[in-house]
Amino acid sequence: MILRRAFFYALFPAAFVLPAWMLIGWGIYGHGGWGFLGLVIACPIVFIALVVIAALLSARPAVRRDKALSWRDVGVLTVLWACIIGFGFFGDTTSLFAVLGALAAICAFWIALWELFTDGARVMRETMETFEAQAAHPSPVEGGYYTATRSAPVGGDDEVIIIHESRDRDGD
Repeated sequence: MILRRAFFYALFPAAFVLPAWMLIGWGIYGHGGWGFLGLVIACPIVFIALVVIAALLSARPAVRRDKALSWRDVGVLTVLWACIIGFGFFGDTTSLFAVLGALAAICAFWIALWELFTDGARVMRETMETFEAQAAHPSPVEGGYYTATRSAPVGGDDEVIIIHESRDRDGD
């Protein structure tokens, strides 16, 4: 749980730190002006991709409740962040890290979107089951009933609904 929470809290800071690492890595290990021009184009794209993925992951009800990502999220983010870090070393494998990072970002996006929809659908299904269970028992008052009447608006556009509770007094 500690690792999953650590990844949760690192989501948005990573969106700033990893593109900055790419610029720092180019300054230390990079060569030539054309590489810098490509990096100036790539860094905003990486930033936006990381922010979108982080937003999708943190939007899930289970993630917000637990303040922890799932193990699938941790695995995908580990691969994605490792590819970005590897890219920042600008060695012989820079192209490989760029391709793997792009594939990992695409996978992370679709996995986050799929998990968001499935988790949201689960929460909606549970909510509807609760509403249906409550609708099966309309009156919590034993031997009584509720009536509702509408009255004219009072000083505004909103209607006022008056609920009246009645109980049978036969059992007293």
